[in-house]
Amino acid sequence: MGSLEVSDLVVRLKGFEVHVDGVRVDGKVVLLGHNGSGKTTLLRCIAGLIKPLRGNITVNGSDVTGLPPERRSIAYMPQRVPLIRMRPREIVKTFTRMWGLDWERFRESPVMSRLLNKDHLSGGEYKVLLLNVCLMREPSVMLLDEPTSHLDWPNRKFFWAELKRVRVPFLYVTHDPLEAAEIGDEVIFMREGKIAGPFAIDDRPESLYEGTNIYKLYAKYVGV
Repeated sequence: MGSLEVSDLVVRLKGFEVHVDGVRVDGKVVLLGHNGSGKTTLLRCIAGLIKPLRGNITVNGSDVTGLPPERRSIAYMPQRVPLIRMRPREIVKTFTRMWGLDWERFRESPVMSRLLNKDHLSGGEYKVLLLNVCLMREPSVMLLDEPTSHLDWPNRKFFWAELKRVRVPFLYVTHDPLEAAEIGDEVIFMREGKIAGPFAIDDRPESLYEGTNIYKLYAKYVGV
């Protein structure tokens, strides 16, 4: 298992600042906050797309703050992913050739085997395919920025089910407390560029709609 640590981090983008005293990701961690709270800015900085004013980003004990994205052993799925107009198996073949991998071994899971035999994918199936593409190079940690934001309920459930099979630690951004409670073991709250947490998600009743600790904590943190 990999690990990600962020300490004493300050990021500024278009006058907006993100401050992170310390975050550790070695499991399923959800970053929960309203739109514009700085979640995407933080992920882009961790991925190496934005340079911080100060602070450290460490992967598996090695400081990667000054490294380019491709040398960080971090897989990043942005909120808006491009639509690749190829059949699923051609998408996988293209990336495996690019990275010098054997594409056949990615047909081993029942889900991938089914997707690769299709000509067209639903929104959720396409996101699941891209999730597995991100995992091809065996990253130490994953960053996922609201990957289900434009999916309907069945497709969201399909993506969540596949995500739960992932053995790589991940930091998952969402503004939806229900989604946080569904997939996370810990949650970090973000508001106006600052964070609080982590908090354990330990209340999983049969119906998440009825209210969980995650809802109460979130409401208290954002002041609603």
